[in-house]
Amino acid sequence: MTTTNPEVPSFEFQKLSKTVFLYTPSSPLPANSTDPTTILICQWMGISPKSRSLNTIYAHYARLYPSSRILTIRSLPEYFSTASEATRRSPLKPITTAIDSDPAPEKRILVHLFSNGGTLSFLDICELYRKEKDHVLSVKALVLDSCPGRPNMTEAWAAMSIGLPKGILWYPAAASILIFLGVIAIGKYGLNIPTFIDRNFLN
Repeated sequence: MTTTNPEVPSFEFQKLSKTVFLYTPSSPLPANSTDPTTILICQWMGISPKSRSLNTIYAHYARLYPSSRILTIRSLPEYFSTASEATRRSPLKPITTAIDSDPAPEKRILVHLFSNGGTLSFLDICELYRKEKDHVLSVKALVLDSCPGRPNMTEAWAAMSIGLPKGILWYPAAASILIFLGVIAIGKYGLNIPTFIDRNFLN
């Protein structure tokens, strides 16, 4: 038996805010009634939107579900240091409309969370959706990828560095940025930096 691999499209995302982006495939509705109609990808902290790693993830889902929309959410480094909850959630305001714009008669949402950055974004999305719609966001599948966990500086740097430029001249500047964010985080939370993710929320 031979199988065919659908051609992976070039991903042209519509920018809904500085952290919310929507990709809509040319074929509007999934042929398979069990396929997700919308895939919500909550990125790990600090990853570049043009990251090869992210495009590999998009391509993977496009091959599996070529008719599914992709909503992708950025997680900015300041969300774990200087940003207030209101500042963090403000760019997510278009998310409810974006989710509800799914044209499928029966919406099926697959959520893929990456690290603590992605999980924190999803918790914010769920809270915003619940407040605006007066009911919880219904999802069909939830993928937990390297999460949840207690954040620390080593893991934060590992996540951020995936999307950063490489080269010996970059590292002194990058180290300065990391130290700056660390000092701010300690000033805000003290030495007992909390677990940002409530594991019970995900159960």
